[in-house]
Amino acid sequence: GQYTLGAVSGADNILKNGTLRLSGSGSTVLDANHAIKGLEMNGGVLKVTTTGGVPDGLLTVTDLDTSGGGKVAIDVSGSIAPGGSNLFADSQASTMNQIVKADNVATGGQLILTDYAGNALGSNMIVALDQPAGTPIAEAYYNYTIKVEAAGSNKGVFLGSGLSRINNYTTSDLYKLTNDGTDNTMSARLTSTVAGGDADTGVQVLAGFEFDASAGTMIINNAGNNYGGATLVSGGTVQY
Repeated sequence: GQYTLGAVSGADNILKNGTLRLSGSGSTVLDANHAIKGLEMNGGVLKVTTTGGVPDGLLTVTDLDTSGGGKVAIDVSGSIAPGGSNLFADSQASTMNQIVKADNVATGGQLILTDYAGNALGSNMIVALDQPAGTPIAEAYYNYTIKVEAAGSNKGVFLGSGLSRINNYTTSDLYKLTNDGTDNTMSARLTSTVAGGDADTGVQVLAGFEFDASAGTMIINNAGNNYGGATLVSGGTVQY
């Protein structure tokens, strides 16, 4: 069955001195910040909701036991609306987001990262890019990882994601990239193949990109960029 964290007022208090054990078909959904005494992974599933690729909550526990293994499932079915995720930050080295924070960690089992359907997540997972919201015209390729940290001052479970490619497959629209003045370097590869096509061998389309660098100088630095459409600089300075 599924245990619901915080379903009613004070629901977390039920486990303030207890342990949530996720075995077999057992699961729970982490969609906000919660705190309980213990979490034991014993073959069950910890489902994590996300917004713009970032987990919606952090589960704080005293004791975390992953020796029984299990799955961590994240929802990758949605799309990213304009401004819904910092694609520039995502394109740097893999971003680690903590989903479980623990004082004590017992390891030994394997946590497998999946989507909500149970499919394993790894490299080149596709997330739709909307422009405007609700209208997908491009796609982002993410590489996902999971890590259990049992030592140091910050123990727990971390999800990693890194943006490796942005593909515009819509010939009638330029996909707009806007930096925020803090994260200004786009390291992901920019391509224009049919949706889901290989960056090098997929069928090429004449789709391009718009760059708005009004917030600060933008740097486009992936030598593998091979999109075939137009380039529009609608604000500021862009360096290649």
